[in-house]
Amino acid sequence: MAAGQPNAASVCILASLLLLAACGLSRADEAVGFVNLDLESGKEPWGVWYSDDPKYAGPRFEYGPDTTVAKSGKASMRIVATSRDACAFVHQSTDKFRPGAQYELSYWVKLTSPDMAKTCDIKINMRYPSEDGKGLRMKAVTPSLFSQPAEGGWTHRRGCFTVDKHIKFVQIGLHVRDVVGTVWYDDIRIREFTDGQVSVDSMYVYYPLQVKLEGDMVRRFGKLASAKSPFL
Repeated sequence: MAAGQPNAASVCILASLLLLAACGLSRADEAVGFVNLDLESGKEPWGVWYSDDPKYAGPRFEYGPDTTVAKSGKASMRIVATSRDACAFVHQSTDKFRPGAQYELSYWVKLTSPDMAKTCDIKINMRYPSEDGKGLRMKAVTPSLFSQPAEGGWTHRRGCFTVDKHIKFVQIGLHVRDVVGTVWYDDIRIREFTDGQVSVDSMYVYYPLQVKLEGDMVRRFGKLASAKSPFL
């Protein structure tokens, strides 16, 4: 065998490790419940909120996979906003989240204009029973705490959210509103924090799942806010 050439045993071991890694990722995806978060498998199972509302009469934004623009892989989800008087919420739902668990959401977004950043994001809607037991109510969060620009006009966003114990199902939605332009979303990832552990890029970054602002710290913050402190 020539020097530097891998032997058959090494190739088999490497293939086995790659297979185990792929299986692990599949189990993680199944545990979260959402599918096609990398947007490589077309439009399914993504839908748009007004598709089941016969009374909706506003503009309907074009949405679907774009194989010409992608952060990685072969496709992204493109939403074309044509009116500020409308919005699109491209979504899917799952009931496989673990009640009481904490999760991190990360994704890439690309916009045709920087002004669109404030109204184009990913939201998490959590449905829970109403107090009278008739129907479901909704809690909506926008888990976007960190934003890091990258090459090609892409921006990486990260945030966290907690699924309350009384939640029945969770919905993820690619939200576009009050803009005219095109938005691309790609490489959406959701992971559960285990054993209360959270990883961040720096020890100086505040992450709300790591630090609880309670008691005296909250009162001090309130005083600074009331005094319009320049430190805030």
